[in-house]
Amino acid sequence: MQKCAYNNYKLLKIKLTYLFLLASLVSQAQLFKGLGFRADAYIGVMYSDTVDNRLYVGGEFKKLNGKTVDQVVYYDGIKWNSLDLKWKGGSIRTMTRFKGDIYFGGNYGINRWNGFKLDTLGKGANGYVGGLLNFNDSLLFVVGNFTKVDDTLPALGIATWNGNRWDTLPVNVPKVGSTNDFASIAYYKGEFYFGGNFMGKYGNDIIRFSGTEWKDVGGGLKGDSWVRDFEIYNGELYVAGEFKQLTGNPSDHVIRWDGTNWKPVGGGVNYQAWDLIKFKDNLFVCGAFDEAGGIDANVIAKWEGKEWCGYRNDFVNTVSDLAVYNDSLVVANGYFGPPSKDQVNILTDIHQTNRCGVIDGFSEIDVSDFKIYPNPVLAELVIEGSGTPQETDYKLINMQGQVLRSGNFLQLKFTINIEELVPGIYFLELVTNNNNNNNNRITKKIVKQ
Repeated sequence: MQKCAYNNYKLLKIKLTYLFLLASLVSQAQLFKGLGFRADAYIGVMYSDTVDNRLYVGGEFKKLNGKTVDQVVYYDGIKWNSLDLKWKGGSIRTMTRFKGDIYFGGNYGINRWNGFKLDTLGKGANGYVGGLLNFNDSLLFVVGNFTKVDDTLPALGIATWNGNRWDTLPVNVPKVGSTNDFASIAYYKGEFYFGGNFMGKYGNDIIRFSGTEWKDVGGGLKGDSWVRDFEIYNGELYVAGEFKQLTGNPSDHVIRWDGTNWKPVGGGVNYQAWDLIKFKDNLFVCGAFDEAGGIDANVIAKWEGKEWCGYRNDFVNTVSDLAVYNDSLVVANGYFGPPSKDQVNILTDIHQTNRCGVIDGFSEIDVSDFKIYPNPVLAELVIEGSGTPQETDYKLINMQGQVLRSGNFLQLKFTINIEELVPGIYFLELVTNNNNNNNNRITKKIVKQ
């Protein structure tokens, strides 16, 4: 009898475990809800228009769910609809509303939709249009790699449109590199910021315009880099694109600017970041990465101001764009098959994260009291102080929060051997105790090769 009861208990336990796993899988499957968008090519941009409550999607596709469309469609909350644009502008990369019309920019210029038909902006731009900014519905800023607008007006990648005519900025746009290749624009603390892929006397890949003069932005980016997107979050300008900490940038692929200084964002993400959007007091980033701050985060991640969080999903390739529609975060998957997969999905619960990084909440502070080198490191990590020796406690912590090395030292130069540790990201925490019994805490990200 006892054996039978025990076997029944084991069977019940197995069934409950199975039901729990099944419920977990169903829950994860419902985390991203598809909107029935299966196209034959790439999504370039999504734009949520709160005036007519439509979600516009543009890109390279010419078929949607087996039907011929014209590279721009919209979702009305129930179904997808085509605009029948007869678009001739190549792949669509940017959209916005300005003075009552929807504007589209792409590989071969810019046009607008007035609700009934496609209309031109004079003679348009003679090249790629990659970014649009509606500035108080009085001026539309247009950026790209064009050299002229309206056929004759010189414009090195930046121009404005007031609804009737083209113009340039009051101070000539500087020539940066062989071509002025701009992809993004933002207005932050009274200045216009322009990002892209260029080099010049104002630094690489990002410059700003005050209204009367051009300025650098903290010396620009370092290394082989480019800027894809801007977003203002918690009073700072966040920048996404292709850049690395190893070449001198504060973190990988996502950094922030406070108007004076560059700052890291929890180590950033491990590959290209393409789009940023603020939603419900969080910052979301998408791209081609699979880690954020060292934790698993497949092509989409959430930054909560102190740590990164990832979501379990089966997205393939990339997430190319993000939007907020009807109080939900919408995700555009860059994969277009085969096999066919839904390319536009709603994140049904932003709090249902797979994992969040605790370590990434540490501030990465460099002070003149210490030099920590080499970084990246293969075997021996050197901590070198300056001035009067101070008793210093140290901890080397992995991404799971485990303390792997600890101790204290008094000398100005101290070495920690980490040769046996696996390659990855670690954090070195130093706490000094000065004569006034005030603790100074320093945390530095360490890359073990």
